[in-house]
Amino acid sequence: MQKMLTGLAPERIDDIIAAIALYRPGPMDSIPRFVKCRHHPEEVTYETPLLEPILRSTYGCVVYQEQVMQIFRDVAGYSFGHADIVRRAMSKKKADVLLSEREAFVMGAKGHGVEQEVAEKLFSDMESFANYAFNKSHAAAYALISYRTAYLKQHYPSAYLSALMTSVLGNQTKIAEYMGECSARGIRTLPPDINESRIPFSTSGKDIRFGLLAIKNVGRQFLEQILSEREQNGKFSSFEDFISRMSAGDLNKRMVESLIKAGTFDRLGVYRSRLMAAHERLIQQASEKDKNNLAGQLDLFSMPNAAEQPSLFSYPNLPEFSVREKLMMEREAAGMFFSGEMMESFSKQLAVLHPTPISTLVGEDADLADRTRVSVAGMITSVTVKNTKKGERMAFFSLEDQFGEIECIAFPNLFAEYGRLIRSDNAVFATGTLSLREDEPPKLNLNRLEELIENDRYTEPDPTVSQVSPSEPKGNTRPAMPKRLYLRVPDRESEQYRKAVNLAEIFEGSFPIAYYDASVGQYDFSGRGIALSDYLVREFQALLGAENVILK
Repeated sequence: MQKMLTGLAPERIDDIIAAIALYRPGPMDSIPRFVKCRHHPEEVTYETPLLEPILRSTYGCVVYQEQVMQIFRDVAGYSFGHADIVRRAMSKKKADVLLSEREAFVMGAKGHGVEQEVAEKLFSDMESFANYAFNKSHAAAYALISYRTAYLKQHYPSAYLSALMTSVLGNQTKIAEYMGECSARGIRTLPPDINESRIPFSTSGKDIRFGLLAIKNVGRQFLEQILSEREQNGKFSSFEDFISRMSAGDLNKRMVESLIKAGTFDRLGVYRSRLMAAHERLIQQASEKDKNNLAGQLDLFSMPNAAEQPSLFSYPNLPEFSVREKLMMEREAAGMFFSGEMMESFSKQLAVLHPTPISTLVGEDADLADRTRVSVAGMITSVTVKNTKKGERMAFFSLEDQFGEIECIAFPNLFAEYGRLIRSDNAVFATGTLSLREDEPPKLNLNRLEELIENDRYTEPDPTVSQVSPSEPKGNTRPAMPKRLYLRVPDRESEQYRKAVNLAEIFEGSFPIAYYDASVGQYDFSGRGIALSDYLVREFQALLGAENVILK
C-alpha cells in the first residue's frame, strides 16, 4: 500500500478512496495501469465510448461495484432492479448467478452498438474482477478515517498516539507496540505520577504521560476520586498526605500497592521499598481514624494543616530496590518498564548479537513468512512445562523485550538441552523459526538458546585471535567447554562464506555458530547451529585458514 501511494501521489480524497478499493485481490491487478494513467491521462483507453462517463474518474479502470452496476445499465440496458441482482451476486460471491448473466449482457450490449467480441471481453474482465469488487461507499468511509488519522498522526503525534493507547487499555501488547512507535518518533512515554497523570493517557508537552487506568488492579471509580481530590485541594505533598485525603474513598491495600509498584509515588521523596513496607500500616491508621478520633484527640491525620507539617510518620530504614527489582514491579503493575530497560545490563552483548525486536515479529505491520528464521533477545517472563504423549518433557515460555512479547516452544530434544536456561526472569538470546497460524499470535519454535552475560562480566570475542592452541595434540582442536564457533569471512558475497554456510548446513546441529564479516566488522549470529566435531573444525580451517576459525 505504501509503495502504491508513493507512486500514485494522491492529490484528492477520491485518490485515497480508489487506492483502498484497489488494494485487494482482483482489483489490485489494475494498480500499475491506474497509477500510470493517473499521471498520463492521454494513455487512458476505453473498450467502448459508453464506458468513458463511467470510468473517467478512475482513469479507465473498473474499481467499484457501483461502476459494474452502471456498466450493466448503460452498456447492456439493464434496469436498476436487474443491475442490483448483479450487485448482490458480486457481494455474496455467487459466481454461478453472475455467469448466467453473460448471454443477457452480450445481447444487451449488442443492442447498444457494442461488438460481440468487445462485449464478451468486457464481461470476462468484470467477471474476474467482481469476486473481490469493493463498493465505493465503504471505501469512502475508510478513506475519510484514514485521511483524518494520518493527518493527526503527522501534525499532532503526541495527542494521536496518546488517544490510540487509551483505546487499547488492558491490551499490554498493543500498548507496548504503540510505545515503540512513540520511541521511534522521539516521543517519551513518561511514567505514571500521582500528581501529573490523568485517568487515560495524556499529553505532557510533546511527550505522553502514562494513564492511571492502565495500572492493574486500580478501578476507575477510585481514580476519579483521586482526580477530583487533586483538582479541588491541590497536588499531594507526600504519601501520608495522599493516604489521609483518600482514606474516605475506596482506598485499599491492593490498589495502593499497585500504584507504588508502578512508581506513581516516586516523586514524593520516599523510597519505593519503604512505601511497600509501610503502606499497610498507614492505611490501617487512616481507616481507624474515625473510630479512635475522640474529642480533643489529635493524630497524624487530624492535625491542622497536616499537609504543611513535616512528616511525623517513621518509615523503616530500608535501602531502595535495585533497578532490576523496580523494573520487575513495574512490569507486574503496568506491563511496562519505566525505570530503565530490562535488557540494559546486557547491552554490550546485545550490540554484538543484533537481535530482532520482538515487536517487529508480532505487530500488525509484521510481514514475515512462516518458518522464517529469526533471533530475539529478552527476559523469560513465564514458563509452562508439559509432558508429551510419549512422556517426554517440553516447555512453552514467554520471552519479552522492551516493546513486545512472543511465546517460544522448546520441543523435547531442545528442552533436554536447554531446560536449565528456561526459567522465569532469565535473560536469553533465542534463535528459532516463526510459526504463523491463522487467528493466532506468532510463535517461535526454538532451535537454540543462549544465556546472556551482564555487562560487567562480558568480554567481546576477538575474531583476529584464534582460540585453538597450536601446541595441542592433533585431533584435539577444541578447548574445554567452548560456547560458540566463530568463522571469519572476507564478506557475505565471497565464495568462502557460501561454502562455509553450505558446510554448516550439511553438519547441522545445536552448537552455536557466528560469522564475522571482515569487510564491515560485524557479527552475524543468525546462522544454523552445527554438530561440532574435530573433523568439522578441520574442514573449516582448511576452507578459511586456521586463524579464521575460533572456538570460544
